[in-house]
Amino acid sequence: MSTDQKQAVATTDKPKGAMTIGEQLQKATPDKRARLVGMLIDSVEPQLAKACVNGLTVQKVKNALQRLANNPKSAKLWEADPRSLLVAINEAAGYGWEIGGVFGHCYLIPYGGSVQMQPGYRGLLDLVQRTGLIRSVVVESVREGDTFEHIMGDEERIVHTPSRLPDRHQRMITHVYAVITMTNGGKARCCWSRAEIEDHKERYSKSHNMSDSPWKTAWEQMAKKTVLTQVIRRGKVPMSMESQRIFERIDAESGDPETFDAVALTADSDGGMGDRQ
Repeated sequence: MSTDQKQAVATTDKPKGAMTIGEQLQKATPDKRARLVGMLIDSVEPQLAKACVNGLTVQKVKNALQRLANNPKSAKLWEADPRSLLVAINEAAGYGWEIGGVFGHCYLIPYGGSVQMQPGYRGLLDLVQRTGLIRSVVVESVREGDTFEHIMGDEERIVHTPSRLPDRHQRMITHVYAVITMTNGGKARCCWSRAEIEDHKERYSKSHNMSDSPWKTAWEQMAKKTVLTQVIRRGKVPMSMESQRIFERIDAESGDPETFDAVALTADSDGGMGDRQ
């Protein structure tokens, strides 16, 4: 084991007087920072490999973290307790979720000196679809210039025709909506305006003002996650017990007072099927 590897492993135990992994990474060049992160993951590879499911590999975890290490906006992540970082990484691996990026399932958020794993939009989609009772999930953004109508009443409908303007994807998002269709034909819907999403973010997100917050780096994905969360809560959407635990934790961490209203799948409620992964 090289000197750098020994230092990376030692920092997970935080011996007295030793630099935290964050201090090492902040003082290192981007190339060395990524290398140190890779060595940290190598040091726990056997345990992490056991945690990885659904096709996730230790190499994919390492690649994601090294991309984060090269991102200047992630500096606060490396200042947190390295043990909490490893716990968050292991938790993401246990769901088979890729970390960070626009197409990632979850994010690593530094908060109060520790790191928390926060499910993203794609992570929530994955949880919903694992039940086997969902036919389709549509989550879309409405932009300025689109034709859009949200019709309330006994037969709620959402009508959305995206514009064909060449700069559509640069235009401001005005609404985000989600429609979940169950295999029994039932539908659950939620549509929020940009103002409603911003209000919810200001009230309940503890990290939205941080420079590396997903609300600053991936606003659209976080907005979709917010609306998808609401439709799951309100729409009696079938969820596994595993999924319900994630949502309960989201409530606990965000302080969102709304009651979690999804239907947990149990041997009693799903005809003996139980959790389906």
